[in-house]
Amino acid sequence: MFISVTASVVVELVPEDLRSSTVAVFTFITTNVGGSLQLLLGPIVSAFRASGASYEHAFRMGLYLLFPGGFALCGLLFAVAALCVPRRPPTVTPRDALRQYQKNSTDTLYGEEPPVVVPSVAYGDRPVAGLHSEA
Repeated sequence: MFISVTASVVVELVPEDLRSSTVAVFTFITTNVGGSLQLLLGPIVSAFRASGASYEHAFRMGLYLLFPGGFALCGLLFAVAALCVPRRPPTVTPRDALRQYQKNSTDTLYGEEPPVVVPSVAYGDRPVAGLHSEA
């Protein structure tokens, strides 16, 4: 669920010459941590059994802690990491970009107004009223 988003963030944060190595290390760590979580189920079930819970309840609580709890922990860590990524302010504000676009769209090479071109539309052999130019 979160691996593809995290992988794309990791790829974008490192320099180009380190990307393949970084993805390899990221995949190695993700696979080892995800593959090892099932080994924790036994001790968690034993801890719940020692507190007096039945085996079924202890097993269910262990699964709740590892799987949905693991996703929640990963989401929390992802949000914390997202807050740590430095953000660059935009060099041009949207308002300045709009003004520059409007200025460039009305200016021409020689400072004259651009000519208005109205295409001539014909239906059959006679022009449609109001849609052809007199030029």
